[in-house]
Amino acid sequence: VGQGRQTQPKELESQEARAGGEATLSCEMSSPDCKVTWWKGSTVLSQGEKYTMQQKATAHSLIIHKLIVGDSGEYTCNTGDRKSTATLTVKGNRAHLHRPPNAETLAGGEALFECALSRPEMKCCCWLLDGKPVKESPKVEVVSFESGRRHLLLLKELCIEDSCTVTFKAGTASTTAQLTVKG
Repeated sequence: VGQGRQTQPKELESQEARAGGEATLSCEMSSPDCKVTWWKGSTVLSQGEKYTMQQKATAHSLIIHKLIVGDSGEYTCNTGDRKSTATLTVKGNRAHLHRPPNAETLAGGEALFECALSRPEMKCCCWLLDGKPVKESPKVEVVSFESGRRHLLLLKELCIEDSCTVTFKAGTASTTAQLTVKG
């Protein structure tokens, strides 16, 4: 008499993913009739824009969309009598800055610096002049556009003493250019 082979259920596996992408956590149960509840930490997850839950026979998957660093944590697939837990680590995308060229101008003139980010929505963006944060004034304009991908710094009515190092910082990335004002 042949016996049905009992397969060992497949556990969730920890993984790393990049912010902006998606991650799929999968586990396999012994029966296709298992009802599964997905958890992140102590929060029950529900189907929607952020999470897609799928079942194909005995395989259960949780797809997490539009990942952000805050999606990192422990995820659990729970059937009531069996749990499988894995850790998802979401890595932030480092911004790549396109360096503004050095600028040379005459006293009384102006200089425009532009910095482009490889991805939008970077928080903590700022311009620095010789390491000090830029303050807007009638002689200094700061503009950002394209959903925060492009940043402009316009310095007007410059004098020789305004020569300095211009730095743009976005998160942990930064780039510099030299401003030279000639008499």
